[in-house]
Amino acid sequence: MGRSTVREETAERDDLLAAAVVKAVQGAGAYAGSVFLRSRDRRSLVLAATCGVPPSLLGGWSLIPVSSPIPVAVAYGSGRTIHLADADETMRRFPQLAVALPYAFGSCSVPVGAGGETFGALAVVWAAPPGSDGLTKTQRRHLRALANRLGASLAACRDRTGDPLEGDARTAPVETPAPSAPAVRAGLFDWNLTAGTLTADDEFCAIFGLDPETFDARVETLAGRLYPGDRAAFRAAARTAAAEGRIVSRTLRVREGAGAGPGGGTEGAGEGHGSGEGYHSVVLWGRVPDLPDDDRARAHLVGVVIDARAGRAAAAAVERLRDGLFSLTPEGRVSYANRSLEQLLDIRGEDVVGQCLWDALPWLSDPAIEFQHRSAMVSQTPTSFLVCRPPDQWLTFSLHPDPNGVTGRVVPTGRPDEAADLAEPPTATAPPQPASPAAAPTPPAPSATVAAAPARLGVMYHVLQLGSALTEAVTTHQVCEVVAHQLLPAFGGQQLALYAVRDGTMHLIFHTGHHEGFLDWLDGMPLHAPLPGTETLTSGIPLFIESQQSLSEGYPGIPIGGVNSWAYLPLIASGRPAGTCVLGFDEIHHFTAKDRSVLTALAGLIAQALERARLYDSEFALARGLQQALLPHRLPVLPDLRTTARYLPCTSGMDIGGDWYDVIPAAEGVSLVIGDVEGTASRPPPRWPNYAAR
Repeated sequence: MGRSTVREETAERDDLLAAAVVKAVQGAGAYAGSVFLRSRDRRSLVLAATCGVPPSLLGGWSLIPVSSPIPVAVAYGSGRTIHLADADETMRRFPQLAVALPYAFGSCSVPVGAGGETFGALAVVWAAPPGSDGLTKTQRRHLRALANRLGASLAACRDRTGDPLEGDARTAPVETPAPSAPAVRAGLFDWNLTAGTLTADDEFCAIFGLDPETFDARVETLAGRLYPGDRAAFRAAARTAAAEGRIVSRTLRVREGAGAGPGGGTEGAGEGHGSGEGYHSVVLWGRVPDLPDDDRARAHLVGVVIDARAGRAAAAAVERLRDGLFSLTPEGRVSYANRSLEQLLDIRGEDVVGQCLWDALPWLSDPAIEFQHRSAMVSQTPTSFLVCRPPDQWLTFSLHPDPNGVTGRVVPTGRPDEAADLAEPPTATAPPQPASPAAAPTPPAPSATVAAAPARLGVMYHVLQLGSALTEAVTTHQVCEVVAHQLLPAFGGQQLALYAVRDGTMHLIFHTGHHEGFLDWLDGMPLHAPLPGTETLTSGIPLFIESQQSLSEGYPGIPIGGVNSWAYLPLIASGRPAGTCVLGFDEIHHFTAKDRSVLTALAGLIAQALERARLYDSEFALARGLQQALLPHRLPVLPDLRTTARYLPCTSGMDIGGDWYDVIPAAEGVSLVIGDVEGTASRPPPRWPNYAAR
């Protein structure tokens, strides 16, 4: 199927998703919303459309494993509405989400589907300080009904176009910004150069102070709204357009207030000079349509008039202030900086516009700074903090958010009290935190000197997410399952193999994916073999191979097995090689610098978890052997007496208790014995075996 055909199939779907997420945000009174669609392999949910907060602000939430204890995944899998009123409820019910996004917000996630089939999930987010009630029942019903209508529309779209209704991580989601008042107004016009008439839209009329209902479409009437000295330039623009086919740019001054009547009878020479009338400037752009064999079209000038006075007035007012002021996009990139900020930070505006402050200025390159911005955006709550510009200039940064970005203010301040410096982080206003202190640690205070650029919050998210999931995994198999469920959807891989080192050789302990025998050839290989899976482990350096050609050039003759890209991650625990984790991609995958840093960080977590699980498995095998030695394999058969024993250890999933029992025939009867093994203080209190003898 050609790319254009695929684009036509998904165009209708994109329109449906964009319209639905906007309605969801408006109906819930939220500031952001997202729609996720199931992936082709049904392992993950893929971000397909957003409104308000951009996807980049939420770090790793563009791909969510369907098995994750995350609200949108639970809504998709269970078919239920997941409503979290505030950060407290989020922490109680979804601690992994609270760890990854420790901000004051509420959320509601609902499934999207039709006819018993679920296509994805819809979620909205709103600002929610502790104690918030969240959405009303009416709002939740409205959100669920909206999701159901979206599901029905998507199903009908599939019937018409054949669209499989699947998300593709390689495709950027549809983004709809939050509504805002425009800083620039634009009006459209069509000027008939032959007849001297001008057809304009309502915005054009408003810019020139004309009533659209009474405007007579005469150019003379429009000219009457101009500064007298600009009227000749206005008419010259028409002559230039007729001769050259376009007007590149022409600035005109327009009278403030209501327009003149028909006929433009205000063209007296020198009118407006010294009369106290106000004028504002607009910019006129236009061109003559280049349509062959159409003489009528060449007699028209079509174009736009742009009125940017609101933006210019705001910028002028900001430039008069002595405080440093700046504007950030929702992603955190600088879109404006006034002269006072340039002086306070010793920067040039053109050097930082388009960049994040924490990337442009080394002394702001601290995760705490990015945390403050993300906290303000996600919780929609103003925040402030202190930071020291080397060598000893202390500044207070204040961030004031709305869904379209952040306005920042910087003012000089005195050095914090030395004792306070030692007692607590130097923050003027603490960042919003969930009410439960266990939700997330307070971020470190900004440092005046940073030796190297630290990991960004996107990296921290993946580490927190996998680390949180691994804490619940006990056995080796459970660890492997968690790694597969987290890594494959997060990075778009299709194959995963885990090897452990035993007696100096590689042993395959886990494999998942549709390619049978993926990397089976590595099983049993010695560590000194010149292979990617062994060399990455002995060197301790991850290996990223982006194409079959690169693999063949570096390691001739190695089986490829239908995979196009590989990531070989060394698993080293406590300085000892523990194994290798291999990710495979069916299609060519370009590993970005972020991909490489995240995977390298995660490899350390996986290694520690596997080492812990290996020790657990060994101890479990030993404990189980000891228990089997203590417990009787069968009870003796006794005359006139039937005995039955039931052994119920209270340790979940281990089937080991540490208690023992026996039935011992004696010369004068029978002895029923119950005992407890000493030295098991770490074991929970035993549940006594149940016996029946009759």
